[in-house]
Amino acid sequence: MDKAALLKDLRRDLQDEISPYLWQDEELLSYLDQSQIEFCRETGGIADARSDFLTISVDAGTEWVDIDPRIIKVRSAEFIEDGGRRYKLELMNMEDVEEFRCPHTPGVPIGLVLGESEDAARITYIPMVAGVLKLIVYRLPLASLMEKDVEPEIAVEHRPTMLFFAKYLAYMKPDAETFNKDTAEFNLTLFTANCEKARKEKGRMKHRYRTVRYGGY
Repeated sequence: MDKAALLKDLRRDLQDEISPYLWQDEELLSYLDQSQIEFCRETGGIADARSDFLTISVDAGTEWVDIDPRIIKVRSAEFIEDGGRRYKLELMNMEDVEEFRCPHTPGVPIGLVLGESEDAARITYIPMVAGVLKLIVYRLPLASLMEKDVEPEIAVEHRPTMLFFAKYLAYMKPDAETFNKDTAEFNLTLFTANCEKARKEKGRMKHRYRTVRYGGY
């Protein structure tokens, strides 16, 4: 289902298929864009290990690296020296900083500290050799659906859920011909319920192929 089809389905659901429209295309696209973002926030985001901004150049002696605001959660981090040596970094939070006193000194990188800054992360120890930081993350959409050639990133099976939030926004438009609080809240309830199902399914997928062994067997 591409953006044009999604827009057509939204008009159909809103019973707004005959010109003059109650909602202009730009309005509906903005609702779909907000819906895709909200779906990502509610379900944990889009898994990504390949986007260019997930490979960050790091000069020798660099402690802080900028983190793209589209990143919701860092899943793993690795520092790769220019010579090829690789270091798997432990993901650390503020509690780890307080417990282990993550140092601001040069050394072999052991961790990536998150949460000390809204838009940056700290490498500890500070790398003495230049390299790259490679991240695997959950993120928001890369670009707005308002842009001409941008298509939805949400999996096809979840795009009907996007329509619920888009309809919620449409019916909350402060206009006598469009405002309908009860219908808006009904669609928001459906959106929230579907997001909860999607979040649980994502959780099951993450653990599906893990094998737990006990006693060495």
